[in-house]
Amino acid sequence: MLIGSKAFSSLWKEWQKEYQPLQVLKLLLAYIEMPEDLSGELEETQRLLSYFDLDLAPHDVFWKDIVSLVDLAFPGDSLSQEGLVERQIHQLRYLISSQQAQYVRTHYKRTGMTDKEALAVYLRWKPF
Repeated sequence: MLIGSKAFSSLWKEWQKEYQPLQVLKLLLAYIEMPEDLSGELEETQRLLSYFDLDLAPHDVFWKDIVSLVDLAFPGDSLSQEGLVERQIHQLRYLISSQQAQYVRTHYKRTGMTDKEALAVYLRWKPF
């Protein structure tokens, strides 16, 4: 079940009803098999991105949910503390950036365009 699919969205809503914000984030990290530390290797990034639906848009409510959960789970500057989950959450940001860049490339980039130009097209569309 891909993150962003209708089936996952139902599961995601259930998690948010059943569990505290930190637990929901931990479930997400476990679901994508987030390593303790990202290696930066292409194969690892591709494996992690394979958990996400190719049509999961940067403006999808899922990403707003993540932001809200992080804010609730880590009030103030508590995310800056040393710990496995804190480190994984920080690294999740890099994965999110990769996923969103890939979405823009897949849905907006045309032959001869740079990523920057494709992003400009996406932003002009203003889906948010």
